[in-house]
Amino acid sequence: GPLDDFQVNLNGDFRELTWEFARVDSGTVQAELRRIGTLAPEVTVSLSGRRAFISGFQTENPTLLMDVDTSAVHVHSVKVVRSDSTFAADFDVVPLHGERARIELKHASLVTPQEEWRTVGPAVIHAGEAGVVVDSVVFASGRGEFGVRGTRRLREKKIDAHVWGRNVNLAVFRDALRIPVALEGIGTFALSLEGDEAN
Repeated sequence: GPLDDFQVNLNGDFRELTWEFARVDSGTVQAELRRIGTLAPEVTVSLSGRRAFISGFQTENPTLLMDVDTSAVHVHSVKVVRSDSTFAADFDVVPLHGERARIELKHASLVTPQEEWRTVGPAVIHAGEAGVVVDSVVFASGRGEFGVRGTRRLREKKIDAHVWGRNVNLAVFRDALRIPVALEGIGTFALSLEGDEAN
């Protein structure tokens, strides 16, 4: 295209790709850059990796499809595998003043060998250099509901979180913790966590 409005297509292998709080060790990427030279450039990225580290947590087989424009990063699909469970989500990242951003979570799911947990509605997460604030995220399946809201302060390495469960089949804990005991019944609970991350 013309120099004031052209397109670039890229594809190939990569190693040690880092973006925000995630690092992917290796994989392949395809990118299309459109409207380069204008005031409203756009980028589409498709990525498939071998192993990813997200805030230090190791996952496998990461995939990503996203668009970037002057208003936001639109993540249409991100998926990672950890052990025998798969997490998937789609969300927008809207930049705010300074180094802050608002993450608008549209959908998320966690598929385990026993069931699929899905968010019951959209959620908002505020992220910045100081930390992360989760307004409220709720997951539900046929075995109950779990919700979380809270703050993680990065510099101080402190956490202040509130977790709750409603009509939770207690076998969920047996399956998640892999404890070899019979555990049955239905429970409702509220849990508060506050203090240093390491303790």
